[in-house]
Amino acid sequence: MNISLILQLPFTQEGGWQQLRRERPSLNALILRVVLPLSLLPPVMLHYAIYRHGDALLPGLADRPWAIIAPALFTAELLTFLVMGWLIHGVARAHRLRLSHRDAYFLAA
Repeated sequence: MNISLILQLPFTQEGGWQQLRRERPSLNALILRVVLPLSLLPPVMLHYAIYRHGDALLPGLADRPWAIIAPALFTAELLTFLVMGWLIHGVARAHRLRLSHRDAYFLAA
């Protein structure tokens, strides 16, 4: 899976998702190819926007500890992915549905 297909994932229902479904990547590959790059976008964009335009948006906004807040947001996104995969698998099991851990995390991604 190349970077152009990864960038299409949030915006289309075709293309990248179809290839991802066909490839059936391992959980590690899914995390490295999809979850990490897409989870990095919001903290990087937030840090960049505040660093460049923080005081124009709100006086004193650039003075906040964004170097700590942005990585905390990234960590929260990764933890949310892990918890969502675990919850999806638990709900599927409670309803007696066959869903592997890998497929639950695939759905969470």
